Order: sequence, then C-alpha cells, then structure tokens
Amino acid sequence: MASWQLKNKRGPGGGLSGTSTLNPIAASSSHTHANSSSLQPPSQQQLHLSSHLDTGDDMVRQFAASQIDTQKTAFMRWVNVQLAKTTTYVPMATIERDLRDGKRLIGLLEVVAKEPLKPERGNMRIHQMANVSKALSFLEKRTDEPLGSIGNEDIVDGNVKLTLGLIWIIIYRFQIQHVANTMTEIYPSLTEDIHQDGDDSTASAVFIIKGKKKGSSQQVDAKQALLRWVRLQLEDYSDVIPPIQDFHRSWRTGIAFAALIHRYDPDFLPEFYTSTLQAPNETIEQWRTTLTLAFDTAFEKMNLPKLLDAEDLVDVETPDERSIMTYVSEYYLVMSKHEQEQDPATTEQQHTQRVQAKKERQTVAGEDQQAALRRIKEEEERKKREEQEELERIRLKRLEIEGWSVRAAERAREEEEARRKRREEEEQKSLQRKLRREQREREKAQLFQQANGGRRYSRSALESSAEVLITETEPGHSTSESEPMDPEEVAKRQGELDEKLEVYLQLSNDFSDWIQQQEDQFPQTPDISTPLERSDLESFTTAIEEAEAEWASKEEELAQIHGTRDELLDFESPELTIDQANQVDKIWFDMDASWNALRKKATEAKIALQEIQWIVECSQEMDRIMVEVQRFEAQLQAAAEKRMQDSLEARSQSSLLDFQDSNLFSMKMVLKKYSEILSSLLDSTAHATPEHLSERNQDLSQLRLPHVVSTLEVAQQSLSTDRSLRTFLSAYEIASETIEKALEWLSTLENPTFVSEDVWKGSDSVKEYLARDAKVDLDFEPLENDLKAFKTQLEEEQQKLNDFRANGLTRLQEDSQVVLDNLEQTNDITAPVTTIAVQGKVKEVADKFERAEELFPKEAARYAYASRVLDYLIAARTTLSQLESVYITVSNWTNPQPATEIEPEVERVEVGLAQLESAFKEQRDQEPHVWESIQTRHSGLANLVKDLRSGFQDRQLSLKDEQQLKEFLELVHICQTTLRDFRSQLYDKTPFSGFALDDAKPQETFSTMVSSVRQSFEAFEHGTYVTFDRLAAAVSESIARPGFKQDPTSIQNKIASVQRLLSDIRALQLDRERDVRTLKECRRVAGQLLGLNLTLAEVESKLAAIELTEGDQSESLSELADQFNHAANAIAQSEQEIVYRHLVQDPSCTILLREIRDRQANIRQMQSRLLSGLEVGQQWSILWDQYSDTVASMELSLKETEGEIVGRGIWNMNGLADGEKNWKKTEDELHDAEDANNKSLTSLKQFQKARMVELASLKTSLHQSMQQSGGIESVDQYRRDQYHEAEKLQQQIRTQLQRLLLMVSQEGFQLEILGQRLVWSQQLSGSKVEVESSTTSCIAFVQEYSRLLTKCSEHNDTSAFTLKVADRLKQQADQIASTAATQKEATFDVSLAIYQSMTELATVAAPGETTTEEKKIPLHLEVELYEFKNQYSLLDLHLAHIQDIAGHGASVGSFLRKVDVMDTGFLRMATELKAEKEATLKTLEKLEAIRAELEDLTTESRTLLKVPKAVDRVNDLYTSLQQQTRLDLEKMFTLRLSHSRELSVGLNPLLLEFKALLAYQTGLRQLAEEMNEHERWISKSAQRVQSVQDQIKQMFSSWPGDELEQRRAQAHDTMVVFDVDEQVEVDDLDVLMADMDKEFAHVQAQKPAFQKTRESIEIALENATAHSKQLQLELEWIVDNLATKIQRLETDIRTKSLQLQALERRAIWEKEIEVARSWFKDFAKAVILFAREQSKWKANHHRDFDDAASIRSYRTTASRMVIDRLGLSVMEFEDQVEVFETESRPRVDKAWSELCSALVFIARSVPEEFQRRQTALAHEFDEIRKQVTYSSHIVTQRKSLEDVAFRLEELDGYKEELRSSGMSIKSGRYGPEATAPVKTKKAEKGWSRFQAKVKKLTRK
Repeated sequence: MASWQLKNKRGPGGGLSGTSTLNPIAASSSHTHANSSSLQPPSQQQLHLSSHLDTGDDMVRQFAASQIDTQKTAFMRWVNVQLAKTTTYVPMATIERDLRDGKRLIGLLEVVAKEPLKPERGNMRIHQMANVSKALSFLEKRTDEPLGSIGNEDIVDGNVKLTLGLIWIIIYRFQIQHVANTMTEIYPSLTEDIHQDGDDSTASAVFIIKGKKKGSSQQVDAKQALLRWVRLQLEDYSDVIPPIQDFHRSWRTGIAFAALIHRYDPDFLPEFYTSTLQAPNETIEQWRTTLTLAFDTAFEKMNLPKLLDAEDLVDVETPDERSIMTYVSEYYLVMSKHEQEQDPATTEQQHTQRVQAKKERQTVAGEDQQAALRRIKEEEERKKREEQEELERIRLKRLEIEGWSVRAAERAREEEEARRKRREEEEQKSLQRKLRREQREREKAQLFQQANGGRRYSRSALESSAEVLITETEPGHSTSESEPMDPEEVAKRQGELDEKLEVYLQLSNDFSDWIQQQEDQFPQTPDISTPLERSDLESFTTAIEEAEAEWASKEEELAQIHGTRDELLDFESPELTIDQANQVDKIWFDMDASWNALRKKATEAKIALQEIQWIVECSQEMDRIMVEVQRFEAQLQAAAEKRMQDSLEARSQSSLLDFQDSNLFSMKMVLKKYSEILSSLLDSTAHATPEHLSERNQDLSQLRLPHVVSTLEVAQQSLSTDRSLRTFLSAYEIASETIEKALEWLSTLENPTFVSEDVWKGSDSVKEYLARDAKVDLDFEPLENDLKAFKTQLEEEQQKLNDFRANGLTRLQEDSQVVLDNLEQTNDITAPVTTIAVQGKVKEVADKFERAEELFPKEAARYAYASRVLDYLIAARTTLSQLESVYITVSNWTNPQPATEIEPEVERVEVGLAQLESAFKEQRDQEPHVWESIQTRHSGLANLVKDLRSGFQDRQLSLKDEQQLKEFLELVHICQTTLRDFRSQLYDKTPFSGFALDDAKPQETFSTMVSSVRQSFEAFEHGTYVTFDRLAAAVSESIARPGFKQDPTSIQNKIASVQRLLSDIRALQLDRERDVRTLKECRRVAGQLLGLNLTLAEVESKLAAIELTEGDQSESLSELADQFNHAANAIAQSEQEIVYRHLVQDPSCTILLREIRDRQANIRQMQSRLLSGLEVGQQWSILWDQYSDTVASMELSLKETEGEIVGRGIWNMNGLADGEKNWKKTEDELHDAEDANNKSLTSLKQFQKARMVELASLKTSLHQSMQQSGGIESVDQYRRDQYHEAEKLQQQIRTQLQRLLLMVSQEGFQLEILGQRLVWSQQLSGSKVEVESSTTSCIAFVQEYSRLLTKCSEHNDTSAFTLKVADRLKQQADQIASTAATQKEATFDVSLAIYQSMTELATVAAPGETTTEEKKIPLHLEVELYEFKNQYSLLDLHLAHIQDIAGHGASVGSFLRKVDVMDTGFLRMATELKAEKEATLKTLEKLEAIRAELEDLTTESRTLLKVPKAVDRVNDLYTSLQQQTRLDLEKMFTLRLSHSRELSVGLNPLLLEFKALLAYQTGLRQLAEEMNEHERWISKSAQRVQSVQDQIKQMFSSWPGDELEQRRAQAHDTMVVFDVDEQVEVDDLDVLMADMDKEFAHVQAQKPAFQKTRESIEIALENATAHSKQLQLELEWIVDNLATKIQRLETDIRTKSLQLQALERRAIWEKEIEVARSWFKDFAKAVILFAREQSKWKANHHRDFDDAASIRSYRTTASRMVIDRLGLSVMEFEDQVEVFETESRPRVDKAWSELCSALVFIARSVPEEFQRRQTALAHEFDEIRKQVTYSSHIVTQRKSLEDVAFRLEELDGYKEELRSSGMSIKSGRYGPEATAPVKTKKAEKGWSRFQAKVKKLTRK
C-alpha cells in the first residue's frame, strides 16, 4: 500500500495535490507576456550599414573579459589565415602588437578586398600612423560609413578593444556580409521566409532581396541569414539535436558543429548516430570531448581553420557570439562551395538518404514511445498481479499450515517402519550367530572327546549335538576335523578378544552416558497456551537443529559400536562366553532402545515445532492484517482530514478521484479477502487453536474489520459527493471559461489600428510615407474584411452568450443543486464549507454573465464607429493610390518628359483631397466623434499632398540640375579628351638631331604639327571652353543647393582638372613653339658651322701649299691668319649660341664639330711651324692681328649681350614697387624673360669657358714671341705698347664679362621676385572672387529664409515650414560653409606661403648689392596681406550668421513641430477624456503637461522672435531682412498659439466629466490599495510560512531515502542510527508549531477585514461603467487572487503544521527508539558482565570438566555463591524484559503508529529505513530474550553440575564400601583392579548390585 501513499502524494502533473494549485490567471499572464515578445518590424534607420556595425564605445561596452580573450584568439587566427594567402607577411603572435605598424592591416585589406594598397616603408611612428590611416580611410571608403571613435592612434597604441572592433568590422564586411550576399544565389529557398530579427547590439550588414512587389525590397540581416542557413543545413537532424537559436549557447555542446560536419560528409563522422548522439552529453567534459572531435575533424578533413578551442565555449556561460559567427561562416564558405561543385544528383541522393534516416529515427522514436506506454501498462498489470499473488500467497500459506500435521504423521510412520526393519535385521543376525556358536561348541566337544581317548558322553547330549549338526550346519562350514591351535596363539587371540571387549564396553558406556545427557538437555517444548513470538520458534528450532546436528555426528560412533559388537560376536578361537555374548547384546539393545527413545523424542519435538510454527505464522498473519487494517484506518482518517482542508478543486481532481476510487475498491477487496483468511485461518480440525489466537481472530474479524468497512463506506459516499462536485466544477469551468473568454475578448477589443492614433502624420514626406510598413499601407481591404469578421464574431459571441444562458448557466445551477443534495443526504462533514463555495461560484458566474451582457451593446456601438472611420479610409484610398502613383511618376520623371505632363497629375491629387475633405465635413455635425478621429489623419494626408507638390518642385529643379550636370559632365569628358589629345600630340619628342644633314623634313613636320595644334587649341579656347566655363558656373551654383546628388568636391575637381589641362596645354604649347624656334636656330648654326668648316679646309689647304713653297710667304701667311681668325671667331660665336648644346648632342653634328676642332688644331700647328720660319717682327705682326681681331670680336659679342639685357629692362627693376605699371608683367613676358636670362647666362658662361681661354692662349703666344725677341726691353716701343695694350684689352674683356654676369644675376633675382609677385596678385584676385561669391550665397540664403517665412505668414499656413525644410536650410548653410571652407583651404594657406616666400626675397640682398641696411617689406604688401585676411574674416562672419539663421530655422521648425504635436496631444486628450477606459491622474497630468507646454511654447516663441543679428561689420547687409523676418514670425506664432489655446479651452467640459469619473475610480483604487495592504500581510505571512518551510525542508534533509541515508543503510546490516546533530529537537519543533499556530490565528484575525473590503468592492462595482472596465477586471482579479492566496496560505499553514507534527512524531518515536536502544545497551553490558563472571567461574573449575576430580571441585561454597549470583542476575534479566515488554515496547509501538498516521496526513510514505529500524528493534528484543533464555540455561546447567558433584560424592562412598568389602574391579572396565579374580557367585551378585547402584547414580 506504499504505492497508494506515493500516488496520493502527487497529482498527475507531478505536483502536490491539495497543497498547490495552478493559478490560471498567472498562467494567462505569462502566456500574454510570451506573446508580447514577438519581434517588431524593422525601422527605416536599419537601411544603413551604420546601424549594424558596432563602432567605438558602443562596441567597447559589449565586451566582457572572457569574450575579449576568445576574440583575440579567434580573430588573430583568422587574420593569420588571410595573411597566409600572401608571402609578404609573417603570422601574428599578438593581435594588439602586430597590427600596430599598419602593414599587416594593409596586407589584410589587400587580401580580403582584392585591391592593391602600398604601405610606407619606414617603421617609425609617423609611418605606422600613415599606414593605419590609409587602411582606415580605405575601409571607410569601401563601407561608405565612418568608423566612429576608431582612430589610427588607437590601433598604433595597441588599444585591444578597438583593434578587435576593427577586425570584427573587416570580418563582417568582407566575409559575413559576403556570405549573406551570395546566399540568395546558392540557396534561393532562404529568400522566401527570411526576416530581420537580429540583435541591434550586434554589428551587421544587410543585403537586399527583391520582393514580390515591384520596387520594394526586403532587408535581411546577415546574422539572421547565416542562422537560417545553419537551420537549413541541420533541418534533417531536427529530431536528434536541439534547435539552433543563436550564435552562443546553442553551440556549447558541440553537437551542432558535429552535425554540420556530418551534413558535409557522413564518412567524416561515421559514429555520429551511434556514439556522439547516444552519449548523455550533459556534462562539460562531454561537451569538451564533442567540441574537440568536431574542431579536429573539421581541421583535418574539411581544411577549416581552427579558430576556436573547446575551452572557449565550455568554460564560459555565454560564448562569444562574434567568434562563433566567424567560425560558422568558414563552414558556409566550404560547404556552399562543395554544394556548388557537387553533382546535383548526388546532392539529391544524400538529401533523400538523410530524410529516410530521419523518418526511420522518428519511426524508432514512435516505437520507443509505444514501448514506453506498453511498459507503463505492463507495470500496472504487474502491480495487479502482485496483489493477486499476495492474496494467493496468503491462501497457500493457510493450506501449508493445514498440511503440517499430515506431513508430520507421515514422517513418524516412515521412521517407525525403518526402525522395525532394523530390528528384524538384528534378530536375524543374532540367530545366525547363536547357531554358529552352538556349532563351535559341538566341534569343541568332539575335539575334547578325541583328546580324552574316546570318552563317551551322554546320549542325549550327543544326539542333540548330532541333530544340530545335521539340520543347522551353516553353509560353507566344513565338518572336517579341525587341527588343534598353538597355545600361544590361543593366548594371543584371547588378549585381542579381551581388548576388543574392553573397547566395546568403554564405547558403549560413553555413548550411553551421552544419550542420558542428551535426554537431560533436550529442549523443552514452549507453552502454546500463551502468545508465542518468532524468537520462541527460532530458539526452539535452533535447539532441535543443533541436537539433530550433534546426533548426526554420533551416527558414525554408533555404527562403530555396532561394528565392534559384530566383531566380538563373530570372534573365534577363542570366542566370547555365553554370558559375555549375552552381556554384549544386552548393552547394545539397551543403548539402541535409548537411542530410539531419543529419536522419538526428537520426532515429537518436531511435531510440536510444526504446531508452534503454525501458531507463530497465524500470529504473524494476524499481525500483518492488523497493521494493514490500522494503516487503512489511518489512511482513511488522513484522507478525510485532508479532504476537510483541501479546496474544491483539489478534492475533485479527476485523476485523484479515479485513484481514490481504485484505491477504495482495492481496500474493499483486500478487506474482503482478509475476512475470508481470518475465517479459514484457525482450522480446529488440523490443529488445536490456542485461546489467545481465537481471541485475536475474533477481535479482527468482528470488531476491527467491520469498523474499517464502515469507514470505507463513508469514504465511498464522500467520493460520490466529490464526483458530483467534479461534475459541477467541470460545468463551472466550462461556464467560467466561456464567460472569461467572452470578457477577455471584450476586454481586448480596442479601436482597430486605423481608428487608433494617427499613423500618417508621423511621416514628414511622401517618400517616408511610401516606405512605411506595408500593413499600414496596403491592408485596407483586409481591414474591411476584418471589420466584417469582427461584426460576425460579435454576433456569434452574442449568440454564444444567449446559448450559455439557456444551457450552460442552467446546467451549472442543476449540478450545484445535485452537489448540495448529496451533501445533505450523506451528512458530509464538509457540507458547510462546500455549500458556501459552490454557491459562491454559481454567483460568480452569474455576475460575470451580467457584466458580459452589459458590454456587448457598447461593443456594437464601437463597431459602428469603426465602420464609419474605415469608410473614410476606403474613400481616401483613391486619393492615396493617386498620390502614390503620382509620386512614383514624379520619382521616375526624367528629362525628356516635360513638366506640363506631370503637373496636371499633381493637381488632380490636390483636387481629390479637396473633394474628400468636403464629403466628410458635411457630416461633421451628425458624427462629430468620427470627424475628430479622422481629422488628424486627414491633416496628415493633406501634409502628404503638400509634400507631393513640394517634391514635384524639387524634382523639377533637380531635373534641371541633372540636365545641366549631364551636359557639364559630357562637356568635361569632351574637354578632357580634347586636351589630352592636344597634350599627347605636344608630348611627341622634339627632333633635336640631323641638323648637319641635308634632310630637314623631321623639323618641318614637327613645326607643322605645332602650328596645327596651336590653331586647334585657339579654336577650342574660343568655342568649347567658353561653353564649359558657362556650364561650370551654373553647376557650381547648383551644387550649393541642398539635395544635390553629386559630390561637390568631385565637381570642383573636374573643373579644376579641365583648367589644369588647359593651363598645361598652354604651357606645353609655348614650349613646343620655343622648340620650333630652337630647331630653326640649330639648323642655322649648323649651316654656319658647315660654311666655316669649308673655310677652315681652304685655309688648311693654303697653309699646306705655303709649307711646300719656298720663299717669303709672310703676306700670304698673314692673309691666311686673318681668314683663320675670322673663322675661329665665327665658330666661337656659334659655340656661344644657346642652341649649341643641342648640336653637341646631335650625332650628325658631332663629326662636324670634331672635324672643325681637328682642323683648328692642325691650322694652329701649321701656323706655328710657318711662323717659326718667319722673322720675329713678322711673327709679332701676325700674332697681334689675331689677338686684336679676337678682342674686337669678343667686345662686340659682350656689347650685344649687354644690349639684350638692358633692352629687357628687368635687371635694374624694383619688383616690389607699388603700382602695377611699375612691375606688372604677364606670365608670357616673364617666361620669355626667364628664357632670355637663361640664354644670356649660358652664353656668358660659354664665352667665359671658351673665348677667354682662346684669348689667354693668344696672349701667351704674344708673350712667347716677345721672349723670342729678347724680352720686352729688347723690342721697340711700338711692339711694347702693343704688348701692354694686349694686357689691358684682356683685363677689359674680363671686367666686362664679370659685369654682364652680375647683370644677368640681378635680372634673374628680379624675375624671381616678379614671379612671386605675379602669383600673389593672382591669388589675391582669385580669393576676392571666391569670397564675393560665398558672401553672395550667404545673403541669398538669408533672403530665401525670409521669403519662406513671409509665404507662411501671408497664407496663414505653417505646414510649408517643416523640420524637413529646416533640415534643408541647415544643409544649404552647411553646403555654403563647406564650399567656402574648401575654397579657403585650397587658397588661404597657399597664398600665405607665397606671400611668405615673396617677403623672404624682399628682405634678401640682391646680387651685387653691397648696402648694409636691413631691408624691410614694403608697406603696400602688408596692406595687401591685411585685405586678404580681412576678406576671409568677413566671410567667416557671414557664414556664422547663416549658421545662426539655419539654427534659428531649425528652432522654428522644431517649435512648429512641437505645436503640431501639442495640437495632436489636445486632440488625443479629447479622445482620451471621452474614451471608455480607466481614468487616471496620469491623464490629467498629461493634460497639464500639454497645457504647461503651451505656456512654455509661448515663452519660447518670444525667444524665437529675437532673430539672430549679424556682427556690426556685416550687419548692414541684413538689417531689412531681419525686420521682415521678425514681423512674419510674430504673425505665425500668434496664429498657431491662438489655435492651440482654442483647443485647450474646448477640453474644459470633457475635463469636468473626466474628473467626476476619476473621483469614482479613485475610490476604486483606494479599495485596490486596501487590497494591496491585505496582499502585503498575506505576502509577509507567506514569507514567514516559507521561512518555516525552509526550516522544515532542512529538517527533512536527513529524511531516509536520500543518497547519504542510502549509503548509511548499506553500511549497516541491522539498523541505522542517526547522528545526534541530525535528530530533530522537540523544543525547536514546538517553537515552529507555536509560530504556525500564531500565524494561523493572525490569518483568521485578518480575514474579516479582507471580507469587509471585498464586500465594499462588490458594492462599488455595482455602479461601474464601461470606463472602469479594466479597473473592474483588475479589482475582481485582485479579490479572487487574494482569496485564493488566503485559502492557499491557510492550506500551507495547515500543511506545515501537519509536517511539523510529523517531524514531532518522528522525534518522539526516535526518542523512544533511543530510550529502548539505551536500555538494550545497558542490558547488553549486564549480559556481558554475566558472561565474564560465568567464563571466570568456568576457568576456575576446569572449563571442560573432563574428569571426576574437576567435577568434584565444583561443589564448593564460593562456587555455590557464584551460581546464586548468576541465578539472581537471570531473574533480574527476566524482570527487566517483562518491564520492557509491558511498558517501553507499547510506547514505541504507539509512537510508531502515530508517526505513520502523521505521514499519511502529509502524503508521505513510511520510509523503508523507519520500517527497518522498527523491525530491528523487535529483532534486538528477540535477541535479548534469547540471551536471557541462554543465561537461564547456563544457570540450570551449573546447578546440574552441582547435583552431579553431589552424586560423585555418593559414588566415592560406594567405592570405599567396595574397597572395605574386598571386592576387586579391574581398572578401565568396572573399577579399580583387584589383586586376584573372585569366582564366587556371591561376588558376582555383589558386583551386579554395585553396577545397579552406579547406573542409578549416573541416571540421576
């Protein structure tokens, strides 16, 4: 029956029945909460990547320490894998250190982006910063999003978190997003149902999947896409692995990784199903093993990088999501590639195999489930069989007891038959021996006769002998004559015979003594007239078994004696005498008779044992029946008391009722069987029934069983009542559920989404409106269907309510009456409580029904209202559809289509809106609430139409800009192509060669090309470039407007690129024209050199002729010298030409020049030879002519050069002079001047290098000639003067050359100054134009702002000034500021650098300048610098002003937006004040807040009237605009705020009604607060009860059944004794029970107050309206909930009290157990002392008593005293046992019975440990009784020994008597050995008498 208690303890769900009930409201709330957690649709902001990529601090805050470590490892391995694809970089060791130089970062981006990025070569910090900056810029460019707070310094400084964040962005952007983008192509099925439901905290990228609707797109989160891919891959494993919900905890076990690998190739994990999935996989170590296997397999078989370790997942609660996503994306890359490369047929085959395997697993699982069900069913059947077997066992036991006597009689008959057979065998053997003896006697007589010479005997003796010999001769006995034996042999044989006879007599004597001892010690049969215990039976059985065991050991000894007897009787030559043979037989037969008597006694004892066993079995069976009956009584009583305490629901649980029914039926059947057993148990025909058994049987069968049966009948009646209650509660649940569903449906009914707050006004543009959620945009037709369905459902619910009234409510009342009738008929003790509860539930359902009937008409009115609002929406659908269509048209409007085709469609939308407004305004008076509801939406729709008009205008302007931009871009392309073509032509190599050849075609072709390009370029400049300049100005104006699609910087770059190309072409053209002129000069000079070469050849030939001619040739030689000098001077002049450097490099001229140099050298040698042959005067004359001609030529050349320098007029100019006329030069002029300066400088240096050497050579020749003449003193004055003049001319040439070089340097210095001055002037003029343009833009911006406000003011409509407009103004101001900043950035610093360079030149001394005064910057340059900086300062003021204006515009837009929101708030407040819902102070607070906001906005309007004022330096330009702006703002604000005040005043009537409603609901809330007070004391009481429960749980922690107690139970064989510290103290239990009593009294004291508040709430709710529906439901729920809590609290208190009572009963029982065990211990000590004393006594008296002396020593005074003490101890033991049995044991049994009853109350079964301890107590008591019995036997034996000692003393007396009479007894046989044998009859008679006395003595 323990199973019944266990089932009774738990309900069908496993919870405690009767002590805990499921709260349906809590369950409903949890379900609602679960449903409310559904994902919201994505917002528009999620279109950008920035909302998905974590940057900066947001990412840093997400990192935990363990996640950082995991990311460091995983990201570093991933980066190393990527870098391994190139040989440039070595693997990283630490991610924060190895990325600091930026080189690996650039390498990583090169690999993942597949674009080249060249890092800096250096390794200094500046190079590291540059590398990281380049990488970040590239990443921003590729992602089109800023990286937030991640900077190059963070990476270089080794910031771990930001470095990891950067790597994560790279991984996500270049791998995971790539995964998402390619997934649509590889897995099309994923595109149908993917939705973005990712975590906003995780950086993610998006990709676009085209939806069904044209032009629409659906965002898909890459993370979610990857997750869906994983689910798709593992779809065929959904039955064996849990679903993958995320990228952290779902992967901890490793099963998901293993499944992916198995999905890739099942051969990689062949034991996936048999090993991996079959493992428990519940511990971290198992997870670690699975993860390690998966990671190693993926690395070895799939070549996946091992990014993670098993510890990264199992050692943390939540693994790092990003690391797992990175690793899973590697799986995707490998598996997707594998699927693309795999044969589709193979793929389909594998999929089919997986599906088939899944089906097989599901089939097996279903079979396992069926098997489990079968096992449950078999278990139930097994329990039934066990019950039947128990009954059968009882029946068989009774039959077994009845068969004991029969089997005992049979065994007695068998033993008697065996004894009879043994007697017959012995008699046969004795007869045979007698015959053999007689035969031997006759033979002896014959021998004797022969020995005496044939003496004749009497005839009778002879005849007798003959007859015997004839008739009784033994078979085989020879009748022949025997030979006589040797006398010595006869003596020896006689000795053997005597020895055998002595052994036989000794053995027989010993065995007879043993038999006598066994008879004396044989156990006495217990008295069956008194109740017997199992210990009596066991001790008696043990004694018989021990005796039989000892007898069995004596069987061999008896056989030995029998064998000795046979040997004695069969012994021959000599043989026993007749008397000896008779004595041997007599001893044997006496001993055998004693042995049989002992065996018979044992048989009788066994029969008595069987009878005792039957009595004990009957007693035990009755005891068992008594225990079961007591348990049934306790269970029925506990069930009745529990039924009193349980709620109706707990009492009427279906499973509990079925179980109780089955249990009661089982009880009934068992009791019936027990009655049958008791009636047939005591069979008087088989055994004599003791009186005590008859009395017990009568008590059980006539008293206890009928009482239990009657109690059982009452329980069955209660069960019948509970079944009717179950029927009632079922009807109540159905009724309550029906009403609750109706009320819940009614309470959840709200205005549909199209009736709720405005869903359109939130969109500030048509674009945002069209991009909003499709459910709001397109589901108007389904809304109409939903509303119709709502109407249908409303009618259906109304019909259900009516049907419920007719059926459900009536049935509920009928069932309730049935319950009440049953209670009355059965006199149920729970009738009062049950009646109140049933009637309360009926009233509850009736009240809810009435409330539902009141709500339905109101919902019908709500339906009518919603229908009308939907009519408006349906009517607005046409306008909305037109608006959307026109918006699409406007959005798709391209340039070829004229505006005249688009604008009529916009006007048609505006007309449709006006018609819609007029149609519903006409019914405004009839349905004002409908108009109020749609008014806000209508105004939102009107705003959309206005936005459409604005969008049309913007689009029109945008198309114009696009057309201009398109033309501009096309023209840019044309200009760039043309100019690049010009540049490519002009870049052709100039043909600086072939000047000495006759062919001049290359130079002519080049000249023609340059001329052609010049003409084309001039045509381009006057045509195409003029158009480009015009379009560039227009586009530059367009890019200043907000919303321009192109990047302004790119436009400016394009303009600048064309201008740069144009400037390059101009400069290149000038270079090429100079090259043409240079080519002409080169050819001219080359021609001159050819002519001069001919001249030199002629001179050379003539000089050669003169050398061959004899005679005076001085005149010819002089002429030739002059001719040579002229030629040499001409050559020198040519060498001074600037083009000479080209001739030197020309291969064709190189030979010519070498030939000229050779000829010159040859001519000079020839002249020297010829002059050496002339006189000194002739030589001097010729040399002087050469020298003078050379000097003249050099002077002429220097004069020409000086003329050119002076002619240019620059060398002495002041480049820093004020006034443009003093310094102004064009760029071309400066360029030409620079070329001329370079030419002059080159010519002079060449002159210095060549001509001055030549002059010095001629001067040397003159000096040599002078020396040949004997020196200067030896020559005449003429030549002396010539010589001095030569020196003077040389010095003059040298001086003039130095002066010209200085002039050239001065000219170059002035040219540099002029160049800087010219650039500075150009920068000044350009910056002035830019500043003027920006200033004009600023003024135009302010004018536009003023015009916008004027427009709003004039039309009394502020809808045109929205936040969008304000943002556009802000963008425009930012655009102007950005453009100005860009221009300034490109101009300001460069201009200052130019000015700085110019000022440095101005303070540096010019070449040749010797003044020591410090040079200063001219004042006019400083003035120019001030004007340059001042214009930018003024521009900054203008820009700051427009920023202030833009900020003011944003404030005005925000102000107007606030006013719009406030007006909407007033309208919503009107709706809220009229709404049928709960009135709260929050509504008034919101209204007050809105009104306070009105005052704040009024104050803010005064602040906004203060229009930003420009700084005084520029304020004059804005004064008039500021005044007009202030007037317009004042008018706008006044109009808007006055309208808002009207709305506020219009709320006053509604406010009064609302306050009245609020006062009523405040009263309800106060009642709710009172209920909260009750809930608080209930909670406190519950906490105190829970505290007690915790202590009780602690007390129950040592309850047997847990693992600790089981180990202790296994460690002890008998019983478990709890430690002292685990025992429950009764004092603590008393305190806890007092606390529970106090708490129960407290609950009872608080209940009246709760009932009073409950009645107040019921009274207040009678006047409740629909406005208080929610509050009403809340109050009702609170009341019901608190009532349930109080009831549960009372139940808990009673339950805890019962548990405490059970613990107390356990403590009392354990205390009694301990007392009993203490008594056992004390008794055991006494028994030990008894045993020690007895052992000591035995040791002192020769423990074995193996001789007579030891027995005689026993009889002493001290020994007698010890025996007396032991006897007293035994008596004391028996007294204590009797006291224990009559006093202590009943207390233990009583405590045990009370404990069992208490456990029934708390639905706990009696622990087996307690059962074992109770049973062990009984066993120990039985052992004690055995010890007492044994001690009593010991004392009895000791007393017997004392009697034996007394008999021995008598025997000693007899011995002395024998000794005095002279009788001799041989020692070892019968007594002491005598000196001589006595052969008289008197002696034999005396010996016989002596033997009789001894036998008598031994018997005693």
